[in-house]
Order: sequence, then C-alpha cells, then structure tokens
Amino acid sequence: MANTLLFPHMVACGSSASKTAVNNQATKMRGTLALLVLCTITVHACLDTSNYQKWSVVFPNLAAQSTVNIQTGQNIVLDQVPSVVLGVITVGGTLVLPDKTQELQTTGIIVSANGSLIAGSPDCPITQKVTITLCGAPPSPRNLTTLGSETDSWAGVIKYGSKGLIVKVGGSIQLYGWKSGPTWTKLSSTVQAGDRVLHLQDAVSWRVGDQLTIASSDYSEYFDVNNKDQNGKPYQSQMTGQGGNFPDQSEYATVAAVSDGGKTITLSAPLRYLHWGVWPETAEVGLLTRNIVIRGDAASDATFYGGHFLTRSANTQISGVELTRMGQLTVLGRYPIHFHVIRNAAGAFITDMSLPRFTHSDAASSDSNYVVVRNTVSFNTYGHCLFFEDGSEQGNVLDTNLVVWARPMNDTYLLLPTDNQPSSVWITNPNNTFTNNAVSSAYIGYWFVMPVQPKGLSTAEYAHANLYPRKIPCPLFDNNIAHSMFFFGVMIDDMSTPDDQLESAAWMPQQAPYDYYVGPINVEMSRYTAWRTRKGGMWSRCVTCFWTHNVYAETGQMGTFTLNSQVISDAYFLGKTGNPGTPLPGWQYTLADSYLTIGTPYYRMHGGSMPYDAGGQTVVLNPTFENFTSTEYTESGGMRGSDASAFRLIRNQLIGGKFINSEPVRVRNQTFFTGNSANEMSGYTLLHDGAVDGVNGGGWAVGVNNYWKSRGDCTYRFLGNCHWCSLFPGGITQIVFSLGPNDNVVDTTDTNNPLWKAGGYMAMYPLGKGNSVDNAYFGRDDAGYIANIPAQTSWAVQFMNGDGNTLLSPSSVNIDISSGRKGEYFLLAIPYPAGTTFTVFDYYRQVNLPQASSLAALTPRNYYYDNKNLYLWVTNDQSNANVFSQMGVLQQGVSSNAPDYSKYGIQVTAACPGKCTHGPIQVPNAFSPSALTSDAYRADLLPCNANPVGKTDGNGTIFVQVYPQSFTGMPTLSYQAYHNSGPYALMSLQDDSGVKVADFAAGTTGTSDNIKLARNVWELLVLGKLYVVVVNADGSNGLRGQLKAVTPSTIRLPLGMGGVDMCHPAYSYAGVYNWTTSTQRVLNYDNFGLWNSSYTADQPCGSPVLELQLGNPVASVHLYMDQQHSALSVGQYTALEFYARLPVAVQITLNVSANDGNYVIVDNRYVADYVLNSYQWTLVRIPLSALGVTTQLSTIRFGQNSGLYNVNILIDQVRLVPSATIPTATLTPASPQYAPSSCLTSSTLTTVSALAPAIVGSGVNHVPALLMLAWMAVLLM
Repeated sequence: MANTLLFPHMVACGSSASKTAVNNQATKMRGTLALLVLCTITVHACLDTSNYQKWSVVFPNLAAQSTVNIQTGQNIVLDQVPSVVLGVITVGGTLVLPDKTQELQTTGIIVSANGSLIAGSPDCPITQKVTITLCGAPPSPRNLTTLGSETDSWAGVIKYGSKGLIVKVGGSIQLYGWKSGPTWTKLSSTVQAGDRVLHLQDAVSWRVGDQLTIASSDYSEYFDVNNKDQNGKPYQSQMTGQGGNFPDQSEYATVAAVSDGGKTITLSAPLRYLHWGVWPETAEVGLLTRNIVIRGDAASDATFYGGHFLTRSANTQISGVELTRMGQLTVLGRYPIHFHVIRNAAGAFITDMSLPRFTHSDAASSDSNYVVVRNTVSFNTYGHCLFFEDGSEQGNVLDTNLVVWARPMNDTYLLLPTDNQPSSVWITNPNNTFTNNAVSSAYIGYWFVMPVQPKGLSTAEYAHANLYPRKIPCPLFDNNIAHSMFFFGVMIDDMSTPDDQLESAAWMPQQAPYDYYVGPINVEMSRYTAWRTRKGGMWSRCVTCFWTHNVYAETGQMGTFTLNSQVISDAYFLGKTGNPGTPLPGWQYTLADSYLTIGTPYYRMHGGSMPYDAGGQTVVLNPTFENFTSTEYTESGGMRGSDASAFRLIRNQLIGGKFINSEPVRVRNQTFFTGNSANEMSGYTLLHDGAVDGVNGGGWAVGVNNYWKSRGDCTYRFLGNCHWCSLFPGGITQIVFSLGPNDNVVDTTDTNNPLWKAGGYMAMYPLGKGNSVDNAYFGRDDAGYIANIPAQTSWAVQFMNGDGNTLLSPSSVNIDISSGRKGEYFLLAIPYPAGTTFTVFDYYRQVNLPQASSLAALTPRNYYYDNKNLYLWVTNDQSNANVFSQMGVLQQGVSSNAPDYSKYGIQVTAACPGKCTHGPIQVPNAFSPSALTSDAYRADLLPCNANPVGKTDGNGTIFVQVYPQSFTGMPTLSYQAYHNSGPYALMSLQDDSGVKVADFAAGTTGTSDNIKLARNVWELLVLGKLYVVVVNADGSNGLRGQLKAVTPSTIRLPLGMGGVDMCHPAYSYAGVYNWTTSTQRVLNYDNFGLWNSSYTADQPCGSPVLELQLGNPVASVHLYMDQQHSALSVGQYTALEFYARLPVAVQITLNVSANDGNYVIVDNRYVADYVLNSYQWTLVRIPLSALGVTTQLSTIRFGQNSGLYNVNILIDQVRLVPSATIPTATLTPASPQYAPSSCLTSSTLTTVSALAPAIVGSGVNHVPALLMLAWMAVLLM
C-alpha cells in the first residue's frame, strides 16, 4: 500500500469529485480495506498553505551550516529542502512540512514561544516519508549546550544541549503521520525457527517493506552487573557456566507480503528463533515503520550520541512518528522524547510512535503531568525505557504500549547506576495510569522506584510540598503484560534515593494528605500477566496491594513474591507449558531448567506463590495452580516455602483454590545441621480450606522440624516436604531471641562442628515433655534465633552445640514476638546458674519488671526465677487497641497493617556468678499461672447454619478462651477466628434470638483479639446461647456457628445478675435524674461534650433517656441538681446508681466525678456486667465515699477514659441508693460440648465412603488416593 493513499479529504465527502477521487484511488489500491477506509471515514480539509511563503523563495541557496530564523508572524511551507546540513533552525512563526518525501538535515531545531512546527493533522496525516535528521558529532564535553537555554523559577537554568529538536515554553509542535495500524498485535499461533509466515490475532494494514519486531517468547538473555567474565568485564549476553552465548530472542524483520485480510504476514527472511503463540505465552509483533521520521545521523551509531527531542510545551501532539538513533548516552535529560518541566501538560500526547534502535530512556517525563502515551512501539533500546524521572509526575497515562528489548548499558555509558539493569517502565510516582501495556526482554518490566520526595530538578519545588510518592496510591494498573524478563515482571522495592542510588523501601498507599499518616488505601493491581520471567512474576513490597485476576506462567522461582499484608485473588499459576524454548548449546535442558539449576540449591525451588522471607502476611484467595510437580532438577509446589527458611516468615494463607497436576505446598529441602534431618526447618503457610488440607475449617502447612513430627495432629507429606496440621487456638507465631553483641553461646572450642560454622542454633522443648530431640523445635541464628511455633504454649529454651550439649545462656537477650496477635503468648523457661540476678526491661511500658512472688503469680508484667530457670510470660500488649489483629489487607475497606512489634519485646540482662553456664538439659514441668486459668470454647463456622436453603460453600473456625482472672484485672475473652468469606466480611456475636451482642473485626481471612468480657456475654456463652455470624460483603449471610465448650464439665461461671428491677426498684432511693425529674435538673457541658435529653431510640422504662455525646477524649458533661446549683441531701444513701448502655458495639471506659472532685473510673468494681456494652443496659453502683461525697450532692460529671472521639453513651435512672453492693445470682450452665461439624449430607457421605473399598483393595499406593478422597468429601460440602 506504499504511496497509494492520496487526499480524499481535500474535497467534500459524497460529492461527484469525491467519488471520482475514490474511484481513481481504488484502482491503485490492493484489496478492499483501504477503499473501505476512504469511503467510511468523514474527513476534513488539510491545512491550506496556499498563502504561506515558500522555503525555496525565502531561504534560497543555503550553504552548509547556515542558520535559519523564521520570524514571529512568518508562515513558511517547506516546499524544497536543501541538500546540505543546515545549522540551527529557529521557528518563531510557523513552519509546515508538507506531505511529500523529503529529508531536512540540521544541527538543531528550536521552536520558540508562539512558534509552531506542523506536519499533517489528525484528519490529514502525512502519507509520504518526511524525515528530520539531526546531525553533529558529540561536543566536548558531551553535555555542552549549543541550542540555548531558558530560566525556570524553580528548576533554574534549563539548558537545551545540542543536536536536538526543542520546543520552548509557549511553542507548539503537531506531527501526524498516517497510521497503518494497529501498531502492534500478537501471534495467533506458534511460528517455528526458520519459518517466514506469521499468523496474527488482529488484522493489520501494514505494507510491504515495513519493518517489524517479533518479541521473544523465551527467557531473557543473561545480564547482571554483578556477574563478570574471566577478564573482569560484566556479562551482558552470556549464560554463565552454561557453555556458550544465549542471545535475546527478540527479532527484527521486514514485511514481504500481507494476506488473509491483514491477518497473515510473510517475512522477507526466515526467523532465527521459535516464537510461541499459545495463551498465555503469546509473542507480540510490533510495527516499527512510520511516515514521519526524526532521527540522528548515521554517525550516531558509533558515538552513541544521537538526536534528542525536548519539549516544554503542553501543545505537543505527536502521532505516527518514528524516532531512531535518538538519545545521547551519559547526558542527563537528552532522551529520544522528553516532556521537561511543563508541570500542567494537559493536552500533550504521543500516539502510534515507534522508537527502534539505540534510543536511551525512550519517552521521559520530568515534572510534567497529564501526558498521554499510547500505542507506541519501542525496540532494541538502552537503559530504562518509558521513564518518569523525578517523582513529581502525576496524572499521566501509559496505555497500549509495546516495549521490546530494553538492553543494559555498560559502565562507560551509565546515566543512572541502574541503567545496566534496565526496566521497561521506570515509575517514580504511582499516581499515573498504566493499562494494556506489554513489555518484554529487560531486567525488570515495571519498576516502582518511588523516592521519598521528588528529586532532581523537582527537589526545590517540592521540598515543602505535600508530595510523598511512596505514600500515593495508583489510580489504575490493569491488563499489563511482562515477559522474558531476567529478574521480575513487576518490582515494588529497591527504590530511588536523592542521589539515584537504591534503597530497600515499601510502597505504603494512604489517604491524603501525605505528610502524616491518615489511613491506608488498598490499591488494586488487576489482570496483570507475567510469563517466562527468570526470577519471578512479581516482587512486591507494598503494604496494601490487592492483586486480582493475574496470570503467572513459567515465572522462574516463583510467580508472586510478596511482603507485608497483601492479597492475591483469583490468580492462575501455570508451572509448565508446552513452550519448548531454545535449548542451550551443549545442554539438553531448556533455558528454564538450566536457570533453575545454576550453581546452588537456591535455584532449585519452583513455585506459584512465595511469601518473602522477612514478610507477610500474604493471603492467596481462590487461586488455580497447574503443573507444579517436583522433578530431579526442581522442588515444586503451588505455594512454596522461602529460600531463607524460617527467617522472619509470618502467617501466610491459602484459601480455596484448584490444583491441577500440582502439589499444593512445597517446603525447601534444606538442612542446617549436616547428618541430622531433624534439624531441617522452613517457613509455613496457612491453608484454610478443606479442599486443600482435608481438615474441616482449615489447617497449617509447616516444615519438617522435629516438633511437628511429634504432634499427633500433623501429617507428613512427602511430595511437599512438609507437615499438614489441624488448626489450633494459638496461631503459628514467630518469636525471636536477639543476643547481645558480647554473647557467644556457641562452644568455640569445637571449631569443626558444622553448626558452630553455621552460627549455632537454638532448641526449644515443650515444658513437661522431657529433653528428647524428637519433640524439640530447632531454630537457627538468622538475624536473631527464630522460632515459628504455636502460640499459647510453654517452652524451655536452650542454646546448643552440634553434639546436643547445653552451652552458655545469654547474658543479654531481647525477646520479641514479631508476628503475634492479641491474646497470643509464650511461657518461657531459660536456664541460668544459681545466684544469677536479672534486670528485665519492658520496651512497651518502658519500665523494669519486678520479680513475682511465685510461679503461679507470673504475668507479662513481672518475671520469676527459682535459682534454676528464668521464667517469662512473653506477649504483645493485650490492652493496646493500636495493635492490629486482622489477617489480610482488607477489612471494611480499611487496611490492617502489621504493627511494629519490636516495642512489645523485653530485654533480659543477666548477672551470672561467673559464666552463664548450666548443667545438662533439664526441661521443667509444665505450669499455668493463675492469670492464665481459662475455659476453651470453639465453633465451626458453616454456610448451612446461616443459609438453611442449602448453600454449602465456605467454612471457618473460631477458638475462644475465657480468662476469669486475667492479669488485666478483669475477665477477658480472647478469640482467634479463621474464615474464607473474603474481603469486607463482617463478624459479630449474636444471642440465640439473633440480637447482636458485639462486633468482631473479620479481616480478609480471619482475625484475633482480646476483649473485656461483659458478664451478660459470658452468661450467654455458658448457657450455650452465643453464636458467631459472618456476613458477606454484599450483606448476605455467610457463615454461622454456635460456640460450645470444649470441656463443659469444668467451665467457670460468672455470677448472674439477681433481683434488681431497673425501672421499679424494690428498695428506697432518691431520684437524681429520670424523665420525671428532668425539669428539676440542669444539663451543662464543656470541651465538646453535649447532652441529648430526648433520646427515644431506646427507652427501657418507657420514657426518653439521656445521651452523652463526647466529641473528643477530654470532653465531659455536667448534671446539676437545679438552676441555682443547690445540693441534694444524701441522707441515708451510700451509693450513686445509674444504668448505662452503648448505642454501638465499642469498648468504652466511663469516668464519673461528683461535686467537682476527682474522677472515678467506672470499671468492673462498680459495673454489674463488668464493662459497659451495647447488648443490654447494665447497672452501675459507685460508693459515694469513692466520689468524695459525704452529705450533699450538687453536681455529677461524666467523661471517658478511652481516648476515642465522638463517643455516645446512654444514661438512665440516676439515683442515690442505700447499698453499693451489686446483687448476684447463681447460674446453671447449659453449654453443649464442642464436636466437629460440617454441612456434609448423609447421601454425600455414603457416596464418598463407597469409593474407599475400591481404592483400598486396588493394590496401589493408597495414601494419595485416600487423601484425594478426603478432599472430595470436603469439596462436596
């Protein structure tokens, strides 16, 4: 179709002239597609240049290096170009490049303010070959400016360098080349090496002679600045140790023919490599040829000093332009096209552009916002490609772009230190839109590298602005592809510093403003596809990212690699496809296999999703895993353990999912102590669906440490190299022992001991189980001695050598629960020689802890030493509401970040008589402090309980412990809930009538917490009338379960409330406030406290009640006895009585004072139900003596001690009474005993069990079949 499209838009559509033009045109065209285009598109006239001056007249006979100056108001059309290279062309008026084949050679073009450079228009694009060639050798120095400069109020002097096309502030450039689109598409079938025919997914209008790129469909070439050859030079295109070169397989080709309506392309030469065309690994094909070409001269290839295009104007519209030999290596800001310090660039765009060959940082934006980059194709470029420079760039759009082969620079040409590890898209500010892009063959695909604040030329401008890129959310990241990457497809880590170095940092999206913490925002990263990435599909150090409907195929060691609390929802993980790749020279394996076996066992792990070794908790919801099975070369599983073993892992969760030819979980087969497999250890992943683990309500997948072998509720899985355990009340929690710098607990005399060489290890023995290594948990020293063990357990802690002999105990040790939730604790016994004294410091309370009088008196607020062992109760702060307890990032739209638990630790300093040595291992007996005396309850959360009509999907479990004498000073309820209802679910306690008792946080997959236990709630629990209900995000009933006692015969009972009538008491009293006395009392307030004396939503005695409205933590309200503030005589009465209730389920502590005296905190000493709650009105009685009242009562003042804002409390029936004692009654318990339950019907049980004899009698290995049978049973629930 070359040279066939004329200008039908120069005449009116539908006229006889237009019909003649179309007919004449059609005779010259091949096929009917172009005719259809001409007949159906309404077009407008081209720019009328008949009154413009002709270049050949205004600038005749120009000599080489002549400068040209087009004055303001002067309009010129380039009718004829000189055959020589001109000097600088300055456009102050208008310069039009007509639709004719010609080449303008110049050392630079400057479009000044009010100047315009025009070639084509949206309705009249350029159809011939119009070329601008920027000429010149590199100056010395290379950043020398010959094109002038401008001064910006913030950025200072902006220099324009040399050999460039410059658009100054106020200038305009409009370049429109004809679009022979689409600019790129994908293969519809595989093309083999040596073939010449491509079958495409989309019909194209490409032409014979057009240049194409075909993206690689294999793993990337090997390049990494840290790997060097024998001469000390970095490898850039070799597989180290693999016997030869392995080049990138992206190819450059020429169109020889177009057929099949534009869906089949025949190339002029055969392809060198296979290009796969089966989903999800479909190679892209991009068009590189454009009608308008801006390029550097031929000498640019040797000097790496091409042209550059810099614009400072929002009036920049570029479409259908090819930029080649562009970019000036080592020179900051000299990029192929650069939107530079425009700020508001709304209206500027690049569409349908191509950037082939040698370009550096193809399309760059620095301090420019709202630029649209769409349908561009980049190929064979150097350094980072699509590039946001400073971190101030916002509101830009990157849509439907193709980037193929971003090559690394060598050290000579580095602009950024990371240019030898190039990314396809370099993102310094996430507040931009990224949609429908495909990138291949780079070090990283999409690299989120946000600085703390904008840097570079934006530093001064934003130094005091509220702009923090690491805290800003991304409005849309959707339907993007990354493949054939050396490292990761998406990288959210290793972020930019002010001096362009990298630092490990997290993306923490939050609500505005960003200069202080307001609240997190969940960022959805949707429909992302990664395939054939060497290391992984995604590395994300994002706090609140929600990865949804992603695809990860053959993504090296792992598909996803996540830190912090992130959710991966509805992902498809494909471990192996039919893509054979390209065999390495001299090797029988494909590149994928060889990469996974390079050098050390570190490369042998292969899996779909992997939690970061220092992070969590990742939640994987409803995934599909296919073809993850171990081979002689790889250890493989859908969910895989960390390479760093137990190092800092916390609870990660797998919920639901399908497993097709895949082992669900694979733990790395790593041995820390040679010759003793008992010391293998690794991280863990929470499985939470019976379809996965065969355990109703979920279970845990853990490593092969001896401790797990000793538990009766854990089963070893050979193919996963792990144990599967039932759920238990205390979740798997990490405890870390960090020894002081002067401690060396390893026996240094045994230097041949392999464990000594590895740094030693720690053994933890369950108390009361003896000192056998068969039931010990072994933890390695890895930034502290680490153990991932069930919480709510007790342990003897020993530091050991390889022979199992006890060594020194530490003279200084910090002990932290690094992943604990509220209510989780450890009881520890650490041996020390007799006569040792201790200083035990509580980091959270910033106090030294005292020694307890006995082991029974141990609490988290003291320690005990019996001259043999130091006993500690280690927990997080059980009363601190700021300790997050939810699992997963989403809960009612609010993120639940993992808190900094370091402040909840304790430090032990031991002063031993000599060395802190001790005798042979002696594990103490198990013990339970008085404050840990508890009763256990449990409920299976089932859909059939909530939906009797037959809904059977979903499940959950909740564990409850009631501590009647908690160390907090009042009864406490601790719970740990697990469910698979997903994000935004709500959890509540209800009585047997469906009345809400309390709200629990549900989390994405569960939660745990401690709450003060109200007597009326405790009463429901022991009477078997308390239910847990999970409501789905859409408001529908999800799961429901009745809380039942694990051992009903031993449960402790609260004293029931007895013999009190709220509205009509049988005893004498003096009314202080009720509806009948309201006219006698005066209500007043201060500090944002208000009274509402007409609250009618809840009227227990048939009349309005008082509503306290406390706007902030120091607000209070007053109740005066009358207008004159006179007093009420106390007389015979000894106590102030009133009833209180909370309108909503929140825990609030009320305080009361009288006669402007000191406050009394209304706690369980004075509250019949121990705490105020929303379930029922509760009686409060405070002795008048505690309030300092002797003879007269003039005023009562109410406030709060909860530190909360906008607190409402209902008050009624305020009176003086003769006794401060709260009457009680004895309860008769009626809680049923817990037994596992399910929604499985009897017919289903019969169907599944009928399969068992056939399996057992088949003479084959029955274990996998029986496990599958168990899964089938749960799947049928």
